[in-house]
Amino acid sequence: MHRIFKSKYNMKKFIVLSGILLAGITASLSAQTPQEADTLFKAKKYTQALDAYKKLLKTKPKTDLYNFRTALCAYELKDYDQATTYFLKTGDKFPLKNFYLGEIYFDSYRFDESLLALTTYLQTFNPEDTQITAAQRKLKQAELGAKFLKRVEDVVITDSLVVDKKDFLSKLPLSPDLGSLTQSRLTLRNGTVTDKVEYITQRGDRSCFSDTLRGQSDLFAAYKLLDKWAPAEKLTGINTPDNENYPFLMLDGVTLYFASDGEGSLGGYDIFVTRFNTTTNSWLAPENAGMPFNSPFNDYMMVIDEVRHTGWFVSDRYQPAGKVAIYQFTPNMEKKIIRTENRDSLIRYARAQQITRTGFNKTIKTPEEVNQTIKPTAISTIIINDTLSYSGTDQFRNPDARKSYLELEQLQADAETTKSQLNAARTKYALAADENSKKNVGETILALEHRLRELEPRIKELTLRWRNEEIKFLQNSLKSGK
Repeated sequence: MHRIFKSKYNMKKFIVLSGILLAGITASLSAQTPQEADTLFKAKKYTQALDAYKKLLKTKPKTDLYNFRTALCAYELKDYDQATTYFLKTGDKFPLKNFYLGEIYFDSYRFDESLLALTTYLQTFNPEDTQITAAQRKLKQAELGAKFLKRVEDVVITDSLVVDKKDFLSKLPLSPDLGSLTQSRLTLRNGTVTDKVEYITQRGDRSCFSDTLRGQSDLFAAYKLLDKWAPAEKLTGINTPDNENYPFLMLDGVTLYFASDGEGSLGGYDIFVTRFNTTTNSWLAPENAGMPFNSPFNDYMMVIDEVRHTGWFVSDRYQPAGKVAIYQFTPNMEKKIIRTENRDSLIRYARAQQITRTGFNKTIKTPEEVNQTIKPTAISTIIINDTLSYSGTDQFRNPDARKSYLELEQLQADAETTKSQLNAARTKYALAADENSKKNVGETILALEHRLRELEPRIKELTLRWRNEEIKFLQNSLKSGK
């Protein structure tokens, strides 16, 4: 009996010891040394290094180096949520964590938190850090982002389409009435390749385009003289030491949209707008178009078709390399600002995530489809004289009269748009907080008033001309028996 009990005791002891030994062997096989983790990290094998540092953290969860390296691995793998978690667990021994947190918060539109993180970094950084200049620039952009987020425009975005960046202009359903846009390639001084974009007016008499000068992309303009183009001139007051590109000139001939990655940009390229002051023969100081048109990423182009009351802007926000999204939207006659205390909702608007897809068919509408959904701007009956009227422009007998009438319609639409812009500018002037803002808005008001003075006599002239041309043509036809 005693022998049996002893035998069972020894067997139980053997099993326990075997289990302990097996656990030790398993642990030794799965254990990760700091040297192995560091080797994987330095070799930029971030996936394996991430797993290695996480194993080390299981035994030493408060080690700053392991938390910092785990966060960096996640950051390089673009897992920003996980990166944020481990950066926040890292102590002040690694101030560079605040630089990365500033970038993560910035790209997610959390600009106030980005400002705090970047300010903390710049107050505590190591003089040997290589990110100081980048942090200072990002800090200015975060200040701009915080300002823009308070004034997100309430724009109805009706569609979006992801396309290849290299030929995105071919996917814009641009009406011939707006002119033409072409896209080719440019090589900058640093060897990078960018777009060369040229806009030519509907009449074919004016060109605005990007080209390289001293290695960066700048904007130029040229006018056609009879059968040849005059020498191109660089646009003064717009070009900077950085890159300007992607021009589009509105039908009014004075409002220019373009993109720049220089001072005042939120990140990469931003869309700007300026107007030509015909009194001083110069361009007004460009203004950032704000959100949702601009983002922490590259925002390339703005095109607005006032006649059809639709517009497009192009951005690579949250897109894979080589792709851009074309957003179709309904332009506001007067700027409206989003008013909400819900930050998440505000950020969705700022990111252009609030898309109304009425009849969405996964393609941006063609000009013909857009025409079917807009209200015609012309009157339904065209009165020629007391006894004759037309129901449409296709009934004109005299081609010159029809051309004059269509030109009159366009000028009247331009006048209405200019009046709306003028009213908005006058309101902005009344609300301006400082003299510098009043001066800039005042110049805009003067330019718009000058534009109206130019349009009014032309409208009066065409109002008389088209009707007289048609009546005279009809009378001559009657006399000749045609």
